Amino acid sequence: MKVLIITLLLSAIMFASAQEFPESKKHQVGIHAGFTSGIGISYRYWPDKLGMQITFIPIKSDEKTFVSLGVTGLLTLKEKKYFKPFLYLGNHYVYTREDQEYNIGIGPGFSVGSIVRFNFMMGYGFYDVLETFNTFPTMEIGVYYKF
Repeated sequence: MKVLIITLLLSAIMFASAQEFPESKKHQVGIHAGFTSGIGISYRYWPDKLGMQITFIPIKSDEKTFVSLGVTGLLTLKEKKYFKPFLYLGNHYVYTREDQEYNIGIGPGFSVGSIVRFNFMMGYGFYDVLETFNTFPTMEIGVYYKF
């Protein structure tokens, strides 16, 4: 599985670096992992200053069920050609056979790159807010392809 993911990422990077694209790309798709913004395949629509990210993965087997759904609001602070700092407000719903959890996160982030963008978000998370309500720092990471 790791080899497949690395191969796909390297292929996307080589494809993106071989072509010229205009800078007004509003859509992004990639993979994302975050405690307060979701885990899985991710889609972003970021037309201007405000953007939105949806992250989702369902995993089902005989022994295990895991569903992650994240919806995150994004606010651009400043846009450069290869660097974009922003603020985020993440919402993450996690379901397993044994438990379900709702997490919220807020903080700054930035993305680096042109067509393939590496995304880093760090902030403060509120975990399992409907049950035990824990608070911890959080970190989120993702790789996106702009189109």
